[in-house]
Amino acid sequence: VLAAAHEAGVPKVLVTSSLAAAGPSGPEPLTEDAPLQPLSMYGESKAEMERRIAMRTVGPPVVVVRPPAVYGPREADIYTLIKTAAKQRLFPIVGEGRVPQLDLVHVRDLVRGMITAAETEDTAGQTYFLGGPRGYAWSEIKAVMAEALGHGLMQVNVPRGLVGPVGAVAEGVGKLFGQYPPLNREKAREAKAAWLVSSAKAERDFGYTPQVSLEEGLAETIAWYRTHEWL
Repeated sequence: VLAAAHEAGVPKVLVTSSLAAAGPSGPEPLTEDAPLQPLSMYGESKAEMERRIAMRTVGPPVVVVRPPAVYGPREADIYTLIKTAAKQRLFPIVGEGRVPQLDLVHVRDLVRGMITAAETEDTAGQTYFLGGPRGYAWSEIKAVMAEALGHGLMQVNVPRGLVGPVGAVAEGVGKLFGQYPPLNREKAREAKAAWLVSSAKAERDFGYTPQVSLEEGLAETIAWYRTHEWL
């Protein structure tokens, strides 16, 4: 793709990577200087993409953005959690869920940041995290989701020690039926980790500031799912 862009005279290319390329954060938000330590095959594929881009000797300038978890209308992964909450009124949480563990960015904020990163002159050759307003604890996400759904949710705390074995069993059962289940060994490892990012570099270089709060974003997302009969 970059070779074709070069031949076509494209002046600059924005490449969307993922927080998964960098791997989990621990309790402090990751910055772009952190080494790439992906947990999943998906994350490794994104990390390898970034390495290949860095190895180029010719071609158009590239700016790389790494979103964390993205939500909003049409999103189909976090939708699985919302659907469970809406239909079964259950909200599973790994551990206690009381400390910030997940950065969520609304699709509008992400796209706005991507456009600005592409159009800003001095971003070529740089990598940026484009996160949400802040990191959230799972208990906070549950409370906001319950408010947006209009009904209570039963919190199910899954002990960290059980997540790995459950993921392995689910993956094994899925293989018997020729399916790759949503909860598998890789997802189990990711569920136990914290995924927090700092968007300070993007804010400094091109004024990136997420504008959609979790309350506004989840309410809009759930309303879209209902309007389009996803819920």
